[in-house]
Amino acid sequence: MNSPALLRCLLGSKKRAAVVVAFWVLIAGLLAGVAPALESVEDNASANLPPAASDSMKARDLVRAQLPGQDATPAIIVVRGKGTDAAKSATQSVAAITSALSGTSRPDHVVSVVSTVTAPDAAAELVSQDRGAQLVIVPMEGSPSDESFQNAAVTKSCCWPPSCSS
Repeated sequence: MNSPALLRCLLGSKKRAAVVVAFWVLIAGLLAGVAPALESVEDNASANLPPAASDSMKARDLVRAQLPGQDATPAIIVVRGKGTDAAKSATQSVAAITSALSGTSRPDHVVSVVSTVTAPDAAAELVSQDRGAQLVIVPMEGSPSDESFQNAAVTKSCCWPPSCSS
C-alpha cells in the first residue's frame, strides 16, 4: 500500500479523521503524563557559581579539602607585606593572624583557619607569585545574615596589626 492510498484510507471520512486526531492526542497526553518533570532533571546549582579556575572557587575547594564535611562560609583575608622584605612581613602577619584566630579568644563563629601556617602544602594556592601577599581563609559557621556573624567577620573583631582600635 502506497502512501496516498494509506492517507485516503485513514482520512477517507470525517469520522476516520477525527479518530486519527483523537488517537494522536491520546498518545501525546499519555507520553506527557509519564515523562519526568523538568525539576527532576534540571541542575541549576552551578548556574550562579564563578568559573572553576577563579580564585574564589580555588579557595572553596581548598576549604573543602582541609575541612571535609563542613558547610562553613569562608571569610578570606588578604595579607600584603610591607617594606623591602614584603614576603617576610606577610609571613609574619599571617602567622600572627592565624595564632589570633586559632586561640581561645577567637570570634565565636570562627571554625578554623586555613593558612600557610596550618596548611603548608597549600602555599601554591595561598601565596602570590612574588610572595608579597598571602591569603588566610577563615571558615565561619552560622548564617551570614545574622548580626553576630557579621560582627565576627568585620575588622573590629579581628584587627591586625594589634595596635588598631577595636
